[in-house]
Amino acid sequence: GPRTMIVGPGHCGKTSLAKLLINYAVRMGEKPILVDLDVRHCCFLLPGAIGAALVSDTITIDGKGGAFQALSYFYGYREVESRPELLKHIVTALSEQVKKVTAPGGVIIDTCSCGTGPVPTYEAVLFAAQAFEVDHVLVIEQD
Repeated sequence: GPRTMIVGPGHCGKTSLAKLLINYAVRMGEKPILVDLDVRHCCFLLPGAIGAALVSDTITIDGKGGAFQALSYFYGYREVESRPELLKHIVTALSEQVKKVTAPGGVIIDTCSCGTGPVPTYEAVLFAAQAFEVDHVLVIEQD
């Protein structure tokens, strides 16, 4: 399936859009993969971690439900800039595992805030797009 990355500044609705797209796929009978790369405000993980989950049930806005089969990696920091090389290593490992799973429902990637922060954040998102071989990038902005 398609690999879609959602990017934008903080608190603009990236995670809500990711959950919405996941729920559409689940309601169509698919089992999409939700990838969470936001080390600050994780969707289904502890802060400071990144991960991926095969989702087989709908997710509520508050994060309940979903019937996750998750894989996570602990980064240990809540800022992308803290150890960018370590984060790249972890993102590479996660992307390799995600590529091994056949997901006809696609892959939705929720990213950290991008666009208003420091350059390492942008570089981390760009690196993740390449590592996951992203097909589509959705850019959202708060207004």
